[in-house]
Amino acid sequence: MSFGPSRKYGGAWHSVPDRPDFLVGTSVSVAHVGRVIGRPSIVLNEDDADYVPLFAKITYPFANRIVIPAVLRDKRTTKVRTHDSYHELAYLHPNHFKPDQEVVRLLGIEPREPYFIIRLVSLTAHHDAGESGLSEAQVLRLIALLEPHGRVFINAESSIAPRLQPYALKAPPESMHDLLAHAKILISDSQTMTMEAALLGRPAIRCNSFVGRCSVIAELEQRYRLAWGFKPQQFEELVTLVSGMVADPALEATMAERHARVLAEKVDLTDWLLKQFDNGFA
Repeated sequence: MSFGPSRKYGGAWHSVPDRPDFLVGTSVSVAHVGRVIGRPSIVLNEDDADYVPLFAKITYPFANRIVIPAVLRDKRTTKVRTHDSYHELAYLHPNHFKPDQEVVRLLGIEPREPYFIIRLVSLTAHHDAGESGLSEAQVLRLIALLEPHGRVFINAESSIAPRLQPYALKAPPESMHDLLAHAKILISDSQTMTMEAALLGRPAIRCNSFVGRCSVIAELEQRYRLAWGFKPQQFEELVTLVSGMVADPALEATMAERHARVLAEKVDLTDWLLKQFDNGFA
């Protein structure tokens, strides 16, 4: 961004930024601010519009371009540009992210020592109203199942119940992707971390009431078999799957093969976006 002439505010001179050529991001504000200042806005979204109807309703009419994965159910208009990728591949593609196995020492374990991550979210977003994920009793059941096979760590968006406190993952947030990349399995009620684990080649098992409604995760489940989804009432099926995974000596090789396939078939989103910016999203 270039800077324009200096102006005086509060008795001091400040350099004032010129208006940007365009705005890009995943926030509602990108479209609204772009309209107010008279600059083009490019909004990226990875959720089906019917899954986040409020976001679509208050954002899409004001955006100049709407950028989405090709797999989404969304109606195609002249505003829409599709890509054959996922948002998470903008930062987790091997061209940009190399997992550091030494980071696992932050958990008090040695590299290559087996461990599992359970991710719990608060489900407080506007589109989470009335939805459900893993219960405390279900998490305790999973811990009992997994502990004979490795350490168990819980990463939670909000406070952890007292009985789960001994398993709290205590590491800086910026280390999460390195830790996720070397976990044996992720079990989660989070949409985003499910995507991240799957695109790092880790078995990503999701348990929440959103299962079956998100096109990008459905593709990872059905086409690439890097993720598995269960509704809370299907928990026994989830347990059966996990029991089979921890006993499967070929799991790592199988996941590596599937991970290679998704990387071969999907584009590096960062590279794709930069080319689109150069071409003015024409």
